[in-house]
Amino acid sequence: MRLGRKELGGFERILTVDRRQVDPVGMGGSHIHLQGDVNDTRFLTHLLRKTDGRTLFVNVCSDLDNVRLRRFLAGYDVAYLDSCASAISGMDEYRFSRMMPHTMSLVESAYPHWICWGINPGLVEIIARKIIRDFHEPDGIYDVSIFEYDQLVKADKGNDTIAVGWCVGALVEEVMLSPTLQFVAGRPQEKRRTGADRIIAVWEEEPIEARIVGHEDIWNLGRLPNVNDARFIYALQPEVMRALVTNPEGASARLKVMGENVPLAGLERVAVQVKSRVSEKMRTLVWEVDHAEIWKKYRVNGVQFQTCKSLLLALVLLQHTHYGTRAVNCCGSDLPIKEEDWNTLYAIMDSLGIFWKEGEYLGLHTREWE
Repeated sequence: MRLGRKELGGFERILTVDRRQVDPVGMGGSHIHLQGDVNDTRFLTHLLRKTDGRTLFVNVCSDLDNVRLRRFLAGYDVAYLDSCASAISGMDEYRFSRMMPHTMSLVESAYPHWICWGINPGLVEIIARKIIRDFHEPDGIYDVSIFEYDQLVKADKGNDTIAVGWCVGALVEEVMLSPTLQFVAGRPQEKRRTGADRIIAVWEEEPIEARIVGHEDIWNLGRLPNVNDARFIYALQPEVMRALVTNPEGASARLKVMGENVPLAGLERVAVQVKSRVSEKMRTLVWEVDHAEIWKKYRVNGVQFQTCKSLLLALVLLQHTHYGTRAVNCCGSDLPIKEEDWNTLYAIMDSLGIFWKEGEYLGLHTREWE
């Protein structure tokens, strides 16, 4: 809410929900906070009775059966937005080849359901589509690589905990439990063993230890008919990478998302690289933020900043453009974008401080793990 005060101010009423008793940053008289669990349909009914007219439900929970939630909300005047893959009720599942078909389940509703929106998944898929569009190749076939390198560290080392930018449980799961998932020749290929494959990512001629992780955006991009190969190359600062080769319990004990009182440093960079198999053209766009600058201004880290700004992009599109009236289930890869919509997308991104720049100088490529 620190990051979206202006955008959220365009709603008549803001309701926030948490299972814990918390004191969130408020929006004045228009803001109501409730303690409760959205898994509880009785509480959900109570929550929706407090809304007046059409409502946008923004789900930022992890490890939740989003499809079950969406099916319940479909009975009300509610549009829906979330940021990650759905859990499957009654199953301890971490394979994206199982989670994503469930996540993308069609839910009949009179209102939009936007699924897996954030930076990745979500915005990176829009940027990949932008690059493909700019190539102007009607019969083009493309390889898409998402690169992320998060160099987040605590500015004051302090104790033995290691700073990370997002949910520890989700990070440990996607690196240490979820097997590598890629699209190769237009088909998903998922390893049988748990844990993501190691690879060397080269950023500005510096070799970095990375993982080829299964991820929502790779599943979504792989469904596009003009995408041949798709993969996500993920790297964090060396201390985090070392923790992620221990065991899930040990890694979870050491990694932590820092509170707002802990100064941060380092760069967070997310890059989208697209190569045409027809013309052999290649283009890279990168969105880079400085953790220290973001922390000083907002008291959040750069990963949180990028994810929340990407969600705000979706929120603005749903609230202030024709997208709010289109009753579709979609993600960033299959959002119906008309030619005239692209300028709207660019303008909203600029207004939100979402700045992608040319990234050829990074020289992004990979080498096999040595």
